Amino acid sequence: MTSPSGAAPGRGPLPYDQNRYQELTRGIATLLAQAAPPDWRRIDLRVMMTVAVSDASLAVVMQDGTSRPVEMPRDILGMAAELRSIMYRQDRGTWMSMRVMLDPPGSYYTAYNNDYDPRWEPDIPAEAYEQDLAAFPRAEENIPDWLRARTGRPPLPPAPAEPLGPVEQKDLLEEITTVLVDSLPASWRQADVYHNALGSHTETVAQLLTCDTHMPSPWTPPPAAGELFERLHRGMYSDGLGTWFSARFQLAFPFSYQVEYDHDTEPRWKTPPPPSAYAEDLEMFPRDPGDTPSWLHPRA
Repeated sequence: MTSPSGAAPGRGPLPYDQNRYQELTRGIATLLAQAAPPDWRRIDLRVMMTVAVSDASLAVVMQDGTSRPVEMPRDILGMAAELRSIMYRQDRGTWMSMRVMLDPPGSYYTAYNNDYDPRWEPDIPAEAYEQDLAAFPRAEENIPDWLRARTGRPPLPPAPAEPLGPVEQKDLLEEITTVLVDSLPASWRQADVYHNALGSHTETVAQLLTCDTHMPSPWTPPPAAGELFERLHRGMYSDGLGTWFSARFQLAFPFSYQVEYDHDTEPRWKTPPPPSAYAEDLEMFPRDPGDTPSWLHPRA
């Protein structure tokens, strides 16, 4: 699709320009740093935007862990709208929410959520999403289920479960990173996320370390993270060997992650599965007798 002639920033696609992209992101970071009080530890901007409505929240975390109210720089939303326009990709759309994170003295990081529910509170009208799809068109297969539901579209047929190779696994892990970074609190520095699965019973739990603490605290990940983990869980099945029962995903600020899978040990459940889940798991993910853990087989 070609860009509409004379489209205003934020009202439709504009040609991508790498230099302009860098000017805008650097300019936003500079404005945020100038607005913050001395001795800040983290500056965190989150923007949600459609062509009809926008919302921005700015948090400044001080060295002692407290938050300081700061007035939003005047030009931020206009610069974000232009970013949204130049980052449009044909049939793929543009971002729904963005985040700019600063660490002292001047490091900044940007993250963009193109496909997942940005979690407006309260939710915006369906007309706002429709206007956005008209301004930044997406192919039908690139309209995610949550957006289809908001706009009254029928859900897409479920994608067939297919084995995931190393490249596809890495892509899903990066999607998980995107979803988590978009949702974490401003002061986070490490998130440990655990996804446990047995048959159709799954749970996703997490704990956080923040800038001012050394002890983790509980945190509830967004539902989209659990859905992505479950795609990974099913896609990593190996014939006769089964798949993993638990995954530990450790995310360090801003985007570094490590992941560990446990194929043998029963998860440490927060919400235990029903007794039927043990047999269900062997039915869904058949294992050879020699590769069936002793805790699973008798109960199944």
